Amino acid sequence: MAKFLLTSLLACAELCAGALFGSLDRPIRWRDGRLVLYFSREVHLPSGASGVLPSESAAEVHEALHAAIREWNEAGRAAIAISAELTDSQAAAGNTVTFTDPRPFDEGRCDSRTAAACALLTWDAATGEMLSASIAFNPYLRHSARGRDGATDIRRVMLHELGHALGLDHSGLPGSIMHGDVHRADLNADGQAAPVLAPTDILTLSRLYPPADGMPARIVGVLELDGAPLAGAHVVAANQEGAAVCDTLSDARGRFEVAVEPGYYTLLARPPAGLTPAQAGVILAGPFPALVREPVEALPGSTTEVSLTGRGGEAPSLDWVAVIAADGRFQGGPEAVLARGRSYRLLLHRSPEAGDFEIGFSSPRIRLTAPVQPVAGIPGWPGTLLLRLAVAADAPAGSYSILYRTANSVAVLPGSLRVTDPATGQQ
Repeated sequence: MAKFLLTSLLACAELCAGALFGSLDRPIRWRDGRLVLYFSREVHLPSGASGVLPSESAAEVHEALHAAIREWNEAGRAAIAISAELTDSQAAAGNTVTFTDPRPFDEGRCDSRTAAACALLTWDAATGEMLSASIAFNPYLRHSARGRDGATDIRRVMLHELGHALGLDHSGLPGSIMHGDVHRADLNADGQAAPVLAPTDILTLSRLYPPADGMPARIVGVLELDGAPLAGAHVVAANQEGAAVCDTLSDARGRFEVAVEPGYYTLLARPPAGLTPAQAGVILAGPFPALVREPVEALPGSTTEVSLTGRGGEAPSLDWVAVIAADGRFQGGPEAVLARGRSYRLLLHRSPEAGDFEIGFSSPRIRLTAPVQPVAGIPGWPGTLLLRLAVAADAPAGSYSILYRTANSVAVLPGSLRVTDPATGQQ
């Protein structure tokens, strides 16, 4: 299955110093929440050797783009209005969506080898007001409106790039459309197409574009490690079921903010492994033991202030997880998609590989069914573990985390187990 990265290129209309993408001080957003895009009428390259599949019509491609727009418009938690018109322009400028313009990739603004598409954004550095947002699909790769194998899925890629065009940076939760990796399609445990927008996508957008009745609830706070602000840490909020529902990065002063539905949450802060911000220059924290605080109550329409503090020391990490298929094959990635009511064999990579440890899950409805075993013979991955687990039939759909505990610290792979309904693929 083809795997590509989703990227964005951000540029200030003035000097960019201090204007972080989606920062707490100056979020980057459209002033009135309205975005008009212009779809290039021409979507095929003359040679047909790359780009959109020749067998798919421009109408099909435009419908896939419109479908992505509808999904964001109908998410229901943000005051936005996205619309689109057709244009004869094939240049990635002035809010256009193109499939045939190679210049952003030839000029090095976007990676022609790995970027499925690129969002080209400009904004006013003084106010954070978005000025333009063009989306260029990579003409050197294959794209499909029908989700064909060996091609990127146009609707899914468009959903991601639209998130950037609205002002969202990358998410560290694998189930989020704003995660930096994209596959051909988003499939559940039975190979069925699953919904794409995750709670963190919808809630984070509501921070930028609050609805008329206000955001449901906010949790704000500060992280400290050894008495100093902890910048660039990945902060995740998990609900009472243990599902990771929202995430963000702490800023240069260790501050963070997440939008959540009212309720009780567990907050954790971890190193941002696997999270690559779209905005260049963002500070990322180095290794540190995960910080955990629970419970935190978020009240309707209010702001809850918290702090998470800890000390440096041993910092184990979890790198990837993979489901072992019936034929013994596996593909490591940011998440494993599981159907409720079923049992699985999983591979989990941890480092360092030595030392005593315990494995657990953020939901009691996911449990180990046998002792964890080390796995030998996987080249380059000496710290791999074999997990046998079962997902309860009544496990709520959602993205759950793997917890790795040693004598002195905790590591977390947040949102790495996505539980779905085996019949519908709903999450």
